[in-house]
Amino acid sequence: MEDILKALETNVEKLYAERKFKEVEDMFNTFLKEAAEEPAAIRARALNNKGHAKYMQVEFDDALKDYDAALGLDPDLVVAKYNRGTIYYRMSKFDQALIDLEAAVKADPVNKEFAEGLEKCKSASESK
Repeated sequence: MEDILKALETNVEKLYAERKFKEVEDMFNTFLKEAAEEPAAIRARALNNKGHAKYMQVEFDDALKDYDAALGLDPDLVVAKYNRGTIYYRMSKFDQALIDLEAAVKADPVNKEFAEGLEKCKSASESK
């Protein structure tokens, strides 16, 4: 299943370029049905990817549910923390966003995207 998940993650780029976010969500829904007995880390990655597809459809509440579920399966999935923090930031829930974004930067301090997201959130939080 790991190989299938990697292939899906690779194919998603083309669908994102075509703005076919619902198709991406459906792909990961199908994968998750088939992966019910797979290790938690694999299912967490799929949930994170599904959450991102929902984020791209501006379905923030549903995306948050997927990120919460992903982190419930794999609390160390840093990208899910970053993604959830990004949604909280977009929803102006800066206190919650800062917790996730700081955790992501702490776990991956060389990731420029994570650091930039944290700085934007700090600035927005200070100016509210």
